[in-house]
Amino acid sequence: VDLPPEEDQELCIPAKNSGIDFIRLATPTTDQKRLKTVLKNASGFIYYVSVNGITGAKSSDPETLKIEITEIKKQTSLPVCVGFGIKTDTDAKRISSFSDGVVVGSAIIDLIERKETLAKVQDFIRNIASAIHIRQWKLRIIINRIVIKENLTKSDRQSFWLRFYTVGLSSF
Repeated sequence: VDLPPEEDQELCIPAKNSGIDFIRLATPTTDQKRLKTVLKNASGFIYYVSVNGITGAKSSDPETLKIEITEIKKQTSLPVCVGFGIKTDTDAKRISSFSDGVVVGSAIIDLIERKETLAKVQDFIRNIASAIHIRQWKLRIIINRIVIKENLTKSDRQSFWLRFYTVGLSSF
């Protein structure tokens, strides 16, 4: 994820040649020229870091974020998933309304560091999942892109989706 495009020969190209997607980062400070470079060998999805600074520190303005994501989507067919600053199920629901997914990390780590019970951590994750599963079709598109790439039949894709959805929810 964090390898600059200028170093693609070292890890990105060998990973892609081995069938491993290479996730790229884009940020609010990524200008149009740099974005073209970032997108060049990207695969899987684009991880959009929604705020400047450290993860979990603050949240971004949803309207500005929507504009930024829309601009990136004009330049790539890859899904764009947003991370950094997503702390609540409300944040996840709002951001998933214009992105292809959300990445929640620091909010979960904060619960663990506060020594919250496993049940409370699971409830938090379940609430996030419920908020974004309202937009379940978006997750299906991402999963289908992955399994179509593997040349699976429609029946196998449906089976894969069912297993993914069941395992994803039952693990919490």
